[in-house]
Amino acid sequence: MTRYTGNHCPVCEQAFTDEDDIVVCPDCGKHINVFGDSHVDEIADKYKLPVLAKMPIDPELAKEADAGMIEMFAGDYLDNAAQTVAKLLKK
Repeated sequence: MTRYTGNHCPVCEQAFTDEDDIVVCPDCGKHINVFGDSHVDEIADKYKLPVLAKMPIDPELAKEADAGMIEMFAGDYLDNAAQTVAKLLKK
């Protein structure tokens, strides 16, 4: 994986450190496509599958998961997933 030490968030100019596996800037919230642009929508369309969620690597999510408190995470990345699965099960 590429090292991001010395690189900066393009919005807030906060420097990334060795510890950052960052896709969401912790200071400004800017989503940074570290692994390039997503093609999940194109692939889902090709195979006629729904996209359940798009989840960036989020330091706060990792923190809550590591603490055994993932249910306390306030992000909305999975809000649509349960509804989509429920609709699929009704078919």
